[in-house]
Amino acid sequence: MALAANALTTYETARIELGAPDDDKNKAIVERIINAVSDRIAAEAGGRIFQRSTGIVEKHPGHSDYRLALGRAPIIGSITSIILLQFDGTSLSTFDADSFEIESVADGILFRMAGWPDTQRPGRSIRGNLLPGTERKSVQITYDGGYVTPEQARNDALLTRDLPFDLEEACLIGVASLYRGRGQNLKVNNEQTSDAATSWRDPGVRGTPPSIIPREVIQIARSYMRYVNHG
Repeated sequence: MALAANALTTYETARIELGAPDDDKNKAIVERIINAVSDRIAAEAGGRIFQRSTGIVEKHPGHSDYRLALGRAPIIGSITSIILLQFDGTSLSTFDADSFEIESVADGILFRMAGWPDTQRPGRSIRGNLLPGTERKSVQITYDGGYVTPEQARNDALLTRDLPFDLEEACLIGVASLYRGRGQNLKVNNEQTSDAATSWRDPGVRGTPPSIIPREVIQIARSYMRYVNHG
């Protein structure tokens, strides 16, 4: 077992936090749990990808809005290119760098005063009205983005970790919970065998189903969900 690309902490940091032995068997267990918790945090944050990547290529539909939200944030440096594709996927035109701006580096939001093109398909009527819901992913954007995770910084001396510390702490809390709860029914919070009393784990946040990670981890993860106001 090795750490996945989206791991939010390192094996050594987690091992020290757990006070666990440093051997191959334990390492495989800890790394598996780190991967599971990192996946869960990303899902609870709305499917965000936190780790940094370069040369990211994304295709977005156009809705005539002024703002466009990239999939990875924060944005690193400037946007490499934005191309409008034809229906067959070939390049139609390139957006000049001065025709748009990065409105929010932290949230990965691009702003274009003229609005992003509408990529809806025209209908079959004489008027040729555009059909809502048929937007093609014809706005292709290439850029660098994301946080440098502790694991990325450990593997590359040229990178400096900038992942928010509360995200790593959330990961460590989740790792500790799963590691120490191995072999136990995670739905049960407390059991009292003397009088057969059983108390059950919190059903989730805001009525959601039970999670493998503690409530405070879910709350931290959800604080990183991004909401974009179009218009």
